[in-house]
Amino acid sequence: MCKNSHARGKRPIMRTVQTFSIAAALLAILTASVHAGALSLDQEADLEAQQYFARALTKCGDKHVSARKELLLKTDVIDEYLEASMKVLPSRVTDANRLKGIEWQGMFTVSAKAQRSFSRGPGQPQPSWSLWMDGGGFSTFVKKQAGQWIIDDAQQHKAIDCAHLPQ
Repeated sequence: MCKNSHARGKRPIMRTVQTFSIAAALLAILTASVHAGALSLDQEADLEAQQYFARALTKCGDKHVSARKELLLKTDVIDEYLEASMKVLPSRVTDANRLKGIEWQGMFTVSAKAQRSFSRGPGQPQPSWSLWMDGGGFSTFVKKQAGQWIIDDAQQHKAIDCAHLPQ
């Protein structure tokens, strides 16, 4: 009986190691494919989106949060999203855009079931959370031009530490 329970105790560890090894191998293949030029532009956009969303959002419990600059009001804002989903939305590259060196263009979007915001800065005497509103999210324009990915995130969305969320 001890042998069986000991063997069972090792099995999850082995699966975790195997899963990690498989994930590491897949990441190595994807990275090599990018460098070898084997990925399609849509696949490259998906990889760019994953990196962007990792920089722009943090998962805190069952919600996602992001810090941004509200440029017109000159305030810092933290947005909290309920059930956020991230998408890549490609758009057609016109002949004129191709002549300008644009290879791919589209948007990275975050959509949520509900959103609330916390603002602080000039004109915000008492910083506090807004009420929850249905819907919400944000979009940013993206293009690959002359071999470089350009993400036009004017509000400079950034992931933040969950421990620093205002109550």
